[in-house]
Amino acid sequence: MRIRRPTYADVAATLALVLALGTGGAYAAGKITGKQIAANAITSSKIKNGTIAPVDLSSATKRTMAGPAGPAGATGARGATGATGATGPAGSTGPRGTSAWDTIPSGTTVTGRIYTATIATATGQAVVENVNLPAVAPTGLDNGHVNFAADSSTTTTDDDGTCTGSYEQPTAPAGKVCLYMGSSSGLGSIVGDAWFDHGGGAFYVVGTTTVDSGQVSIYATWAYTAP
Repeated sequence: MRIRRPTYADVAATLALVLALGTGGAYAAGKITGKQIAANAITSSKIKNGTIAPVDLSSATKRTMAGPAGPAGATGARGATGATGATGPAGSTGPRGTSAWDTIPSGTTVTGRIYTATIATATGQAVVENVNLPAVAPTGLDNGHVNFAADSSTTTTDDDGTCTGSYEQPTAPAGKVCLYMGSSSGLGSIVGDAWFDHGGGAFYVVGTTTVDSGQVSIYATWAYTAP
């Protein structure tokens, strides 16, 4: 039997097969790392669609993909005003206020102010200022129950120590009118008196001019407490 001598082509083919099998086995046995992949080597066409999750992307990439925020929308037109609601029920009628014809309730204190000014033409003239209580006193007033408070003024001559209020805060004990001098000019011997014919609803202040010409005046406050 004659033995065939291998040709150069046969040897080259056999060597190529051995190299291919050896290299392929060694390469498959290893793991491809990021260092073995060249920069920019993997492109979009090499990535399977739907395989990249949001968690794989950086925050900057997410913002870039989202794009800039759009402009704010215009404010809508104001709606029409609703219909007026029904009128509520009327409130109860309050108590009647005090009338000038009523009697001042016992223990109630009423207060007021006095201002009078006139032109003197001679000394010794009487200047009178009348005061009406806002309602009727339950008992009549007399001169002994209408007085100025004790103070440092030399123009008042009927000082009453039971009048313990002040010009700013006038007070009076029950059954009395207490007067509190604020200021006076051109008058002396200023006192408080009662109108006996007014049923206890009025009193007056009287002073005597100490000048023969020019303006004279009185500023005072008063309080009355019904007994």
